[in-house]
Amino acid sequence: RIFAIVSTTNIQNKCLRSNRRQCETPAVTGVPFGCRSPLKRGPYSTPKHTGTFMFLVGVSLVLAHHDTIRVRAFIRRLLTIALCAAAITVVTWFAFPESFIYFGILHAIAAATLLGMLFLRANILVCLAAVVIVLSLPLFLDLSEFNTRWLAWTGFAERPPPSNDFVPIFPWVGVTLLGMASAKLFLLRHDQNSPADAPVQGSLVRLLIWMGHWSLLIYLVHQPILLSIIVPLSRMVSAQG
Repeated sequence: RIFAIVSTTNIQNKCLRSNRRQCETPAVTGVPFGCRSPLKRGPYSTPKHTGTFMFLVGVSLVLAHHDTIRVRAFIRRLLTIALCAAAITVVTWFAFPESFIYFGILHAIAAATLLGMLFLRANILVCLAAVVIVLSLPLFLDLSEFNTRWLAWTGFAERPPPSNDFVPIFPWVGVTLLGMASAKLFLLRHDQNSPADAPVQGSLVRLLIWMGHWSLLIYLVHQPILLSIIVPLSRMVSAQG
């Protein structure tokens, strides 16, 4: 994401020179949507690490609720993520009104968490079938009627409005469902005496567990720190270019 933000200006200039109408980039520094090839447009144009986030959402859902659905913990987690997503929308609306985050990674995680619960007790084949449908549907539905912030979050917009972070439901919830199917397969192949239940050993492992436990806080804190460094740097690069 750091390199994507720093290089946005250069990408914008290349897009404008090559084909102004076939490129979609944010109005300010942020993650570029990319030129409009079949797999580089709107819903498919987010950074590659987005898939890692969405995949792990599915894995976490299955591991947290495979024995029994912990309703209170689920609701608390969902509300926390949703409130943080709303806060990011409000803050970026003031900071970047032309390209504020109306449906970014936290919005997508909240939606995937909610939709993923529908597949928590589904078998692996059902999950995989849903993966294929969700991942491929935006290739066939590409409608100008969805080119507003009120509808672009679905993933069916022909030209999504600019945003510094855009992770629509289609196709990215499909990656979450793939994570769920993978976790189900893992649990199916391992009994209660599997290495996953072994005692935690090593300081590195404990550090990773701590980071995983506080991942949302780390994500929220790192954003203003990175922006305070990257935005001035990007403006300096733009001025020199």
